[in-house]
Amino acid sequence: MAELRANDYVTKDYEGFRQLMLDLIPQYAPEWTDTSQSDFGVVLIELLANGLDILSYYQDKNFNESFLATAKTRKAVINLCRMLGYELAHQTPAIHKIEFTKDESFIDDTIIIPKGTKIGTDPKVGAQVVFELLEGDVILPAGVTTATALATHGITVTDNILGTSDGTEFQTFKLMYPDVLKDTLQVVTIENGREVAWERVEDFLSSEQEDRHYTISTNEANEMFVHFGNGLSGRIPTKDTVIKAHYRVGGGTIGNVGLNTINSFVDEEYAGVTFKNIELYIRGEDVEDIEHAKLVAPRHFRNAGRAVTKLDFEDIVMEIEGVSKAKCIETFNENRDLHIYVVPTDFGALTAGLEKKILDKLNKVKLVHDNPILFSTDYTEFTIDLQVITYSNYINSDVTNRVKEAM
Repeated sequence: MAELRANDYVTKDYEGFRQLMLDLIPQYAPEWTDTSQSDFGVVLIELLANGLDILSYYQDKNFNESFLATAKTRKAVINLCRMLGYELAHQTPAIHKIEFTKDESFIDDTIIIPKGTKIGTDPKVGAQVVFELLEGDVILPAGVTTATALATHGITVTDNILGTSDGTEFQTFKLMYPDVLKDTLQVVTIENGREVAWERVEDFLSSEQEDRHYTISTNEANEMFVHFGNGLSGRIPTKDTVIKAHYRVGGGTIGNVGLNTINSFVDEEYAGVTFKNIELYIRGEDVEDIEHAKLVAPRHFRNAGRAVTKLDFEDIVMEIEGVSKAKCIETFNENRDLHIYVVPTDFGALTAGLEKKILDKLNKVKLVHDNPILFSTDYTEFTIDLQVITYSNYINSDVTNRVKEAM
């Protein structure tokens, strides 16, 4: 009886597969003596080795996508982070402070610019970036020439019909537009001719049978989905009930336009009024990139959504969009002050808007007696001298530019 040959499971490439099959020829086909490259059998072996090499590549790629540290696709990172209880951060809108000025010829008139008015950058200079006045009406009374208000990047979408309930468990509906600002989402059902609001929750674990709850999720294309319960954990929308959504679309760094560039009405002009953005109140942030998610998801799993130790404070601040780094220093004084130094993603000063967002988050998860105090970081300029040796088949100037970009 012939001795069984041990399989080489390490072989993963073309040359290894080709040689493995050639080595088996004497055992299974001793009459096959011509193993030159021109032999038709060898051609078939090489074709098979090429196919196996391609399959091995996809096998390695799929295997890598199963681990957070090696995953490369956004879809895989999203799914792996969900296993750790972490959702990638959504995009946030930029908010600018706008100064409205009334022309002297209208000094005796009261001009009201209503809430929801759309303003934007000059449409003649590139694609127009649109903002909305969401804080209330802007009023320029008689005798007053200037007023300020906040404008938020994005546009409002109302009465987006998601579909009709079929009465089954765990129904899912897709919103019409991508890049939905999740905190603006309102889901309603039309019952007896009126809108009935539903409440968004993180999950259905605490939902009762009659609770009008829903959850949301996003995919790698930043498309948003609405999920309903099963009738035990979260109510099922009544069969044939129309489901609608109201929300805002926008956000991201595209809204971080330069000062004095927001100067045009979008839908309706108001005579005698000019305006410009004089301050970036809150920076807009893009959806969380997967490299940042790989870094903070294990930290989120570690702190379990509460801030007790100084490491917890650093981890939670790091999760907030707009933060690049954070360092917490305990003072051990009678006020239980915690000094937290924050580096924004733009490596500038800590803005009032970002400070408010961080403190709002910490106040929800910290111990009642802890007193976090935020500080901007002082930056020190320094020079780095690098000696880069390039291969002969590369252009020095191209390599230089790539090194600068990487740094």
